[in-house]
Amino acid sequence: LPMFDGPAIDEQPRAVVDCGAGDGTVLCELYAAIRERTGRGAALESHPLTMVGVEYNPVAERVLAGRLDAAGVPNLVFSGDVGDPAAIAARLGEHGFAPDDVLHVSKSVFHNRTHRGTAGAVAGTSRGAFVRPGGGLLAAGEVEADLQVLFADWAAHLGRHGMIVIEAHIVAPELTTARLGRSVVTSLEASHGYSHQYLLEIDAHRAAAARAGLRTVAAREFGAPFAGAPIMSIDHYAA
Repeated sequence: LPMFDGPAIDEQPRAVVDCGAGDGTVLCELYAAIRERTGRGAALESHPLTMVGVEYNPVAERVLAGRLDAAGVPNLVFSGDVGDPAAIAARLGEHGFAPDDVLHVSKSVFHNRTHRGTAGAVAGTSRGAFVRPGGGLLAAGEVEADLQVLFADWAAHLGRHGMIVIEAHIVAPELTTARLGRSVVTSLEASHGYSHQYLLEIDAHRAAAARAGLRTVAAREFGAPFAGAPIMSIDHYAA
């Protein structure tokens, strides 16, 4: 919200882009908060804000467009994949949005990427179990290197407003064992692992972003009191 309250309006984002926008909840909530709780909200007629939903799933894409329209949220919706930020940037450019015009947001999308397998490996630190789309196992170093490369691809297309990433995380198995029946980590890790999604511990996730050249503008963490370590983070990254 301070991004839409403190700077001069001409220096604020012209669009908020949610990659993996799902049913539009994040975009609707953000637009309502900006409209009702910031100075930009009083100037939306003279300085409109477009909420851009990018979706990989065609069914979700239709639901997303319908919800944004029904809520009266100025919007642009198109098909895209978190794994191809260059294509998303190109589509935004076709609609007149340069990188410096855009604030990117995403919720639980980076761990749901398709593993490309072209990054090699790093000295992985995660203790998670990872499954290839075809059913084989992936080493932690392969998963962390793949995320690093994707973050670097995104860094090349981020403007001055950067990207806010909301992500879920696994925790060390000893922490889960000590809290059986009192946390959601077992079901979280199993459901994601068996469907070849790539949750990492918070430190491994942030280390991949740092190696990719992203710096942290602001960060928050949630879940440590009942899980032993954070199981959700919000990081505002800039290139």
